Amino acid sequence: MALENPTQEAIDRLFISGDMAIISNGKQLGSEEDNMKARALQFPTRYQEDVALAQDIANRDTVEMVVTGRPIEAQTKYATTLQDKFNEMIVKSTMAAPDQFDTVFDTMMNDYMSNGGQAILDERTALYKELNG
Repeated sequence: MALENPTQEAIDRLFISGDMAIISNGKQLGSEEDNMKARALQFPTRYQEDVALAQDIANRDTVEMVVTGRPIEAQTKYATTLQDKFNEMIVKSTMAAPDQFDTVFDTMMNDYMSNGGQAILDERTALYKELNG
C-alpha cells in the first residue's frame, strides 16, 4: 500500500520501489497455521472440514527441503544431459519386458550416474556434510 505523503527518508530508501514486488504463492497470513485455515475457507462449506483434514495429513511426517547457500556446480553443468537421460530411463524401463526390467533399469542408472549423476551426488553429499557438521 503506497502512502500519499511519504517521508523523505522513505523516498530515499525506496527510490526503486516501483520495481519491487512481493511474490507470494497463495495467501501469506503470518503463520502456516493461519495460511492453512484460510486455504480451507476458500472451499465450499461442506468441504472445509475435509480440506483441513487433508492438509493436516499432507503436512505430517514431511521431509524438509535442503536449502543451500550456493548452487550445485555439477548440477548446473550436467542438468540438460541428465534430464534427457532421466526421460530416456523412464521410457525404456516402462517399456521393458518384466523379465528385462532390472537389467534395463540398472544399465540406464549406470549411464545416468556416469554422465554427471555421480558428480552431483558427490557435491550434494559434501555440501550437506559441510552444512550439518
